[in-house]
Amino acid sequence: VREPGGDVNVSRLFAERAGQAGAVARHDGDPEGAIGGGAAARTIEADYELPFLAHTTMEPMNCTAHVRPDGVDIWVPTQFQTGAQGLGAQIGGVPPEKVQVHTTYLGGGFGRRFEMDFIQEALETSKASGGVPVKVIWSREDDIRNAQYRPANFHRLRAGLGADGRPVAWTHRIVAPTIMARW
Repeated sequence: VREPGGDVNVSRLFAERAGQAGAVARHDGDPEGAIGGGAAARTIEADYELPFLAHTTMEPMNCTAHVRPDGVDIWVPTQFQTGAQGLGAQIGGVPPEKVQVHTTYLGGGFGRRFEMDFIQEALETSKASGGVPVKVIWSREDDIRNAQYRPANFHRLRAGLGADGRPVAWTHRIVAPTIMARW
């Protein structure tokens, strides 16, 4: 949906797409029949929109790295240990078995700690500093500036409630780009 001037109105586009057929994750019974066919005494409908969001982890993005000629140590709150090990091997110029990833508590990752940018910064800084251990801690401003934003999405829910107020049917349509698109 293009606005005057050529801009895309994501909210309107997603709302329109919620009325179209799409991939079905799960389908049990006949929710439309139950809602419209008399099994439901009352129908509730709601739309929810979520904008593009930075993950804004509770604990600052941080990593300690020690790149040496004989191996690499990485202390990091990560959700992707294998990726950290591979990146450490690449930057350190050593085989992956010479890279030790010490996973610390996440302090809230929300998917952001799957990314490698903050790990790469610590590894490259340690290597460039002559192989001394380096700890990188990002400020909130650094975090937002380098954020990998979650995609905007739209949810349309309909529920049919029986005479007793309990759900007899429920539909939930989601419109969103895949979080894997940038890979």
